[in-house]
Amino acid sequence: MPNKANAAKALRQNKRRRLRNVHRIRTMEHMIKEYKKAIASGAPIDELKKIAQKVQQAIDKAAQKGPLHKNTASRKKSRILRPLSPTQQKIKPLKKVVKSSRKAPAKK
Repeated sequence: MPNKANAAKALRQNKRRRLRNVHRIRTMEHMIKEYKKAIASGAPIDELKKIAQKVQQAIDKAAQKGPLHKNTASRKKSRILRPLSPTQQKIKPLKKVVKSSRKAPAKK
């Protein structure tokens, strides 16, 4: 228990702020989970773009209000949008790389 009035007030403020921050983070995580489920279920691209936009808004809000660092938010948004990029939609299997049998020249 706080011994002074200002310490008691600070404790009350911290509790309120923590609840707000936890709510923002959980909302963002829930939206990301729903987005990943939509991707796994094979939802159409138009629907995925709408969901991705809402997820981006939640991430931006969390970064703006404080519980999420701006670089973390940027990284999360980048990873969210990666499956929607045109290059990711047309991925072909990689060919097996064959190493050259030629040896490197001897060092002098």
